[in-house]
Amino acid sequence: MPRDYKNAGQARRKDPVETTPGWVWLIAGFVLGFGAAMAVTWLQQSDTELPQLDLEAAREQAESDEGDEAEEGRSRFNFYRMLESFEVVVPEEEVRVREPEGGESVEPTPEGRYILQVGSFRSESDADRMRAELGMAGFESHIQRVTIDDGQTYYRVRVGPIEDAERLDRTRSRLEDQGIEPLLIRLRDD
Repeated sequence: MPRDYKNAGQARRKDPVETTPGWVWLIAGFVLGFGAAMAVTWLQQSDTELPQLDLEAAREQAESDEGDEAEEGRSRFNFYRMLESFEVVVPEEEVRVREPEGGESVEPTPEGRYILQVGSFRSESDADRMRAELGMAGFESHIQRVTIDDGQTYYRVRVGPIEDAERLDRTRSRLEDQGIEPLLIRLRDD
């Protein structure tokens, strides 16, 4: 027999249960994770004792080591003094590739090894700054530390050695485009 739905009561719906939104759980997870990481870091640092340095003893040790190394360096190594005698500053006219005039042959740049010195500084930080600028411009450079006769130390920033005359001219032109006037130094083959 068919059922009479007319007098049947309406089905009761359950009241919706309010749940916590997902973003609240996300933030709570980040806060708890950060707190746990900080707690672990703090616990590890508190267990480790930092050594106490005796600055006076360290200074005295460094001064005595410098004196020993300087005396040793003078007697064993002559390279830096020899290197200065192998360097020759080349005049501008001798190096530039000349344009041919009316069919004459081009006179090549003398063969040899050249270094372009782009700066000489009293502080190593200035030399490092120049070297970084050169690196950002695409040049590979190095710093040479030189002590002159009166005991002053200079830091030379150099590009090279370069053996190819065309590459030498291209490098000089690129440096001049950067606003740097390089000093050309020819290394002797002796």
